[in-house]
Amino acid sequence: MEERLFIILFFFLSFSFVSASDLGVYPDEMKFDMDVGDKVCSKVIVFSSENISVELEDSWAEQGYFGRESEKHILKSELKGIEISYPEKFSFKGQKEIKICIIGNIAGRFHGLLMARGENVGIGSWMNVNVHESVISGITGEVIYDIENGGVVGMMALFNVVLVLVLAYLLFKMRKSIK
Repeated sequence: MEERLFIILFFFLSFSFVSASDLGVYPDEMKFDMDVGDKVCSKVIVFSSENISVELEDSWAEQGYFGRESEKHILKSELKGIEISYPEKFSFKGQKEIKICIIGNIAGRFHGLLMARGENVGIGSWMNVNVHESVISGITGEVIYDIENGGVVGMMALFNVVLVLVLAYLLFKMRKSIK
């Protein structure tokens, strides 16, 4: 009797059904390099062999942390001065291309995680964001400041104007002497 029970139990457990979803993201790391206020976009491919509903969510690490521990990525993008856009929910089978766009409003280096969560599975793609101060606006601001205060840059600008006027005068004289 015990043998029959063992055999029945063995067959029942052997034929148990296992269901698992598969989900993947490519690339596993994205790099965004921009000036303050610029918008940069990147494409991510999400793939699954089954029809699956996916939710995307981003989270960010503290300033200066660039490790790959998802538990350390708990901050919202707004706290980092980052505007990020992507479709939050979608369903698909096969592969789907997703556009991720970021605007950096604060200069600095930031590390984030874009998580794709399915019904029973989740996977992520790391985001490295480098936001630079705009070089042009910095120079323009300095030039205006120095001219108003009569600084060195203002004197150099005045010197250049004088040189152009002297050059124009000499060319005018030279042209007259040739005729």
